[in-house]
Amino acid sequence: MHVRIRVTKNIGTMNVIVSLNDKPLRLIPPYTFLDYNDAYNDEILCNVDRYLILNGSAMNYYVAVRGATTCAHYEMQVTTFTTSCSEAMAARRRPGVHATETHGTPGARACPRDSTDCVLSLRHYMRASCEAFERAPPFVLNLPYRAGDNLDNLVIEVEDLNPQDSQHSLAVVLYSIGGDVTHERLLAQEPLLTTNTARKRIFSLGLSAIEMSGAVCDGPCARSGQANFSIVVTCNASFVRFRAIAMLIPLVLQPGVPLHGEVCPQNWVYHRWAIRHTSFSHNAYAVRFSVHVHQGDVYYAMSRWDRPPGFAACNDNTFAMSRLNNGQVDLCGASSRFMAASGIENSSITTQADGRLSNQMIETLSSTVLTGWMGLYGGDSCAHYTLEADFITADENCSTATTATCSGQQARQGTTSS
Repeated sequence: MHVRIRVTKNIGTMNVIVSLNDKPLRLIPPYTFLDYNDAYNDEILCNVDRYLILNGSAMNYYVAVRGATTCAHYEMQVTTFTTSCSEAMAARRRPGVHATETHGTPGARACPRDSTDCVLSLRHYMRASCEAFERAPPFVLNLPYRAGDNLDNLVIEVEDLNPQDSQHSLAVVLYSIGGDVTHERLLAQEPLLTTNTARKRIFSLGLSAIEMSGAVCDGPCARSGQANFSIVVTCNASFVRFRAIAMLIPLVLQPGVPLHGEVCPQNWVYHRWAIRHTSFSHNAYAVRFSVHVHQGDVYYAMSRWDRPPGFAACNDNTFAMSRLNNGQVDLCGASSRFMAASGIENSSITTQADGRLSNQMIETLSSTVLTGWMGLYGGDSCAHYTLEADFITADENCSTATTATCSGQQARQGTTSS
């Protein structure tokens, strides 16, 4: 008796593993990969009656399905037959032949230790391991960008999966180089960032949106291209299993739309809101950035008109967030800034009978855009947070409290909240 297992894939990508008496737990050969254009896969099991009872125990075939780069919808049908098994093998439906590379393909879940390098996909964990004082294969991260687009914040995490909790089990190095990399080629480069200390078992590296622009384009990107990074993980005194992930945290905010992000210790993450003039924004008193920390720790939140905030910058508002779940920073004087940016004096404002701005005034102000910045600096451990930006009205307190030291007199508007 023979068995045909037909897998029909309707959409997505997936891997199929068939194993005798050994439940598959990892994606290791032999397995079959079904790409976007593949619809069927037949697995033919010949003479299964030999395995019904062996040494007094029932034998089992396991069929495992593992997701690949996208979610997959599939159907599975199992039938038996007694005709020629060799003919069935020759006529079975199979997926297309997929080209293989010397390095891992995006979306892979594991980086074998004998790989040349492994492509790390955004927001997908990739597992790997290394022996004591051994370098794991380099992870390669390729990020395309277009001229004039904003480069986002980059966060990289490497998590120690060993049962022992060692703060210095790994060393992680980030290089600004990609392609077909080797350890020899990387060692000849100057690293961008390094770390050998974990917080809650996570070794983290990060580049703020400002640092990303500097590393990739030496400033604002005037042409399209691809940012290439490599991450090298080295084991220290013992064998370590670990997993790595890379994430882009958006720079640009939309008013009233929650943005989910992550910031890690000793790293900045920046967000920017281009505030366009409308009747509503003209009458708004200020801008408020509200932060809720779901997990982890944020050290400080800071805000600043026109430029990114920082510990040595002349900020408009700073808020200490260590061990807090909620915080906010404001930017005061939005209405007056619109007027100043457009070159209109308050004495020249004309309104309609209902108090709204006149059409001529709205047209004059329509091209005015204010830029509000806020920054988060990582605390004791990587923090997952939600950020919202919106206007506040004149009857709400607008905070100008700051720890920054400013040269000269900084123009401030609004009242300082207690």
